[in-house]
Amino acid sequence: MTVLQLFKLGVKNAQRRMSRTLLTMGMVAVSTSLLVLTLAWLNGVMNELIDDSVAISGHITVADEVYNKKKILQPLYANMGDVDAKIKSIESHTEVKGVYGQIQAGATLTVSEEIGDVFTLVTAVPAAIHTAQWKVKMAEGRLYEAGQKEVIIGRKLKKELGAKLGDDVVFLGATQDGAMSSMRLKLVGVIADHLMFNKRAFIPLAQGQYFADMEDNVTELLIYGEHFNDAVAIADDLRAQGGMGKVEINAWKEISPWKEALPATDGFTAMIIIIVLLLAALGIWNTFTMSILERRSEIGVMRAMGLTKFKTLVMIILEASWMGLAGALIGLLLGAIPTWYLNINGFELSDGIREGMEGMYAMPKVMRATLDMNNFVTSFVLAMITALSGAILPAWVASRIPPYVAMRQDK
Repeated sequence: MTVLQLFKLGVKNAQRRMSRTLLTMGMVAVSTSLLVLTLAWLNGVMNELIDDSVAISGHITVADEVYNKKKILQPLYANMGDVDAKIKSIESHTEVKGVYGQIQAGATLTVSEEIGDVFTLVTAVPAAIHTAQWKVKMAEGRLYEAGQKEVIIGRKLKKELGAKLGDDVVFLGATQDGAMSSMRLKLVGVIADHLMFNKRAFIPLAQGQYFADMEDNVTELLIYGEHFNDAVAIADDLRAQGGMGKVEINAWKEISPWKEALPATDGFTAMIIIIVLLLAALGIWNTFTMSILERRSEIGVMRAMGLTKFKTLVMIILEASWMGLAGALIGLLLGAIPTWYLNINGFELSDGIREGMEGMYAMPKVMRATLDMNNFVTSFVLAMITALSGAILPAWVASRIPPYVAMRQDK
């Protein structure tokens, strides 16, 4: 018998018990649709979370080795030197779209003449990064201007300070040498609701250099490519390029919290996929096993008429293939509908969930699934593999049926 004949025979066998055939196809369809939706949702959520969060911390960072080891303490003394030369070297890379110096330090703030008791993280960066990379939106006022004695703050910090636009905000902190440092800046803007910025203050880079007594120096350089997925390749090129002294160049994937979070997320996704596929494979195995048991005598007759073990195996596999194909295509359609809906409308997170992530990630208010063809292709391929793997054991059992035993049972 040819492969085509075996395929036609498999189709005819499947039509004998349509309820079981539809059940098998339904299992494949449900598993495929769940895979499409799961992959689209998890990828969409992670892409939005990474995109917003990494935009703030930089696709790539350049910093002194000591600074990276003690970053949580914000060691101002561990600055880089030769900043202009490093920026020019980085900007020569064709894939780099922006380089910005940054200084971060803890300080107490007040709007009165007394020493402040509101402690916050002060970030000094060029004004351009707020619009070019961070996409900052203002709830009140405007962004500060380069070189001006101005400050913008987060919504919650404004409330803690009891400040209003136009107030003079007094900063008290320390220089890179540990000496006391203070300055007075005018409050010109309040940042709209943003989980990473609500309790922070932002000042022009020049004011941060004055406050830390660092002249033209910075503690970090934030580098941006076209997309965060390009970061590793760009970082590798910059490291190979050399010429920047004793600094560490790290893509966002190579530093905390992403270094630990990404493997855990991949593991969680893989676990969900395995559970869905395992349940589908068990269902398909069950239905095909029942089908083989009911057709033992028929298969025995075909074996006695010359159907080889291999062709018996192929016949069952082909039967599973067309069921899997039909079920997978239906599943793609069923999965595409909720995926499209979640891509357009998304799912709005409650304030409680978002506030629980405050300061850690730039959690978007609305999470959306992603319409990525790779998700559909992956789901289709996995569904077909599941259908075939669920049928392999029953097919192997069918190919081992002795013709004389089957015919005896038929009597």
